[in-house]
Amino acid sequence: MEYTVTHHIGYTVIGLITMGIILFSIKTETDFLYKYRQYKFQFALSLLSIFVMIVLSLTLLGHWFIPQIVTMFTLMILGPFLLILAPVILWLRARTFRGLERKWRKEQDKLITEIEDIIDEKKRERIMQGKSERGED
Repeated sequence: MEYTVTHHIGYTVIGLITMGIILFSIKTETDFLYKYRQYKFQFALSLLSIFVMIVLSLTLLGHWFIPQIVTMFTLMILGPFLLILAPVILWLRARTFRGLERKWRKEQDKLITEIEDIIDEKKRERIMQGKSERGED
């Protein structure tokens, strides 16, 4: 198989698209990874995914200077690997967010209970104050 103009243009466009995806998502990805470092497996998979995307993008953008066999080998190995890696990372993130949501709900319930206790205490104080003003026991 030889490169044609269509192949060159296609690889360059796909390389530009993947580079754009990397540039626009790297900030949120690194923020997430920095904030939730305690999830080691997810952290490692996300870093691996970023690395694979960068290598894939650089290969596609630099295919003009790389031998054709290296370009094809890289695309055939890293493309499917990235497609397998993405759902695993999404599944792990979904589990993480479910756990965080449960934690936030428990904290919210605890806060609501504390506020209700404070409101009840204030009502009791008003009732006691009203009884003492009227001279009731």
